[in-house]
Amino acid sequence: MLPKILLEAVKGGSVDLGDVKYDAFLANRRPLSDPDVIRALPGRAVRLRIINAASGTNFFIRTGALRAEAIAVDGAEIAPLPGRVFELAVAQRIDLRVRIPRGPGAYPILAQGEGTDMRAGLVLATPDASVPRISAKASRAAGALSNAQEKRLVPLRPLAPRAVDRTIRVGLNGDMARYTWTLNGRAWPDIVPLAVRNGPHDVQAGALGNGDPDIGQGAPGILAQLVGKLLARPRGDQGSGVAVHKFCTFLRAQAHFLDSSTIHC
Repeated sequence: MLPKILLEAVKGGSVDLGDVKYDAFLANRRPLSDPDVIRALPGRAVRLRIINAASGTNFFIRTGALRAEAIAVDGAEIAPLPGRVFELAVAQRIDLRVRIPRGPGAYPILAQGEGTDMRAGLVLATPDASVPRISAKASRAAGALSNAQEKRLVPLRPLAPRAVDRTIRVGLNGDMARYTWTLNGRAWPDIVPLAVRNGPHDVQAGALGNGDPDIGQGAPGILAQLVGKLLARPRGDQGSGVAVHKFCTFLRAQAHFLDSSTIHC
């Protein structure tokens, strides 16, 4: 069983940490006042694929009474990581495996926005269980994502050890007043492509640094159509996305017979 959870935000006014104050957060296009209810059999395992489709909100995923294991990030399988709270940055995906207890029951899976008390979610429920009312507000505001989760991720199929062929530095900069964002000083579409060789044996190294004093928040770094590994962590995760905070993040990326690929934040 593989339910997908699509997280979105409905726009309202303006704040910081997320820049935008939203009227509501949605899961599978539904608010917590009318949540998506997925019926599951007692004693069975359920794999949840959670996609952060919000335009500017990072989330904390909370599985409540259910013990969970993260088993994949951005489509790349990882060694099972147990927990009840997981971080999910903008444009990232995470697969969680939970097991429904025996007997009737309803189990909310909640996503709380970074820096806010607002949340979205859905309910896993056994066939005859009633669904409780769930508040769209948590008891207190969530903090900021820390990237600590990445330190604990171990890929099941890591990139083969290999000397780095080339190092590319990619600087993330911006102007909060003008709301202009650049990579290496250039805004889309006025860019200069970064030339790399193609093929699974051509491994590159890059750096994304959100150290600009004009940027007061983190940003997601996405390597479209590439497989990357974090190098600036004791172990590092493997996937196509990483949350970039106010420090330098080193990545190893590997192309797979592509003519072009996009790095964006």
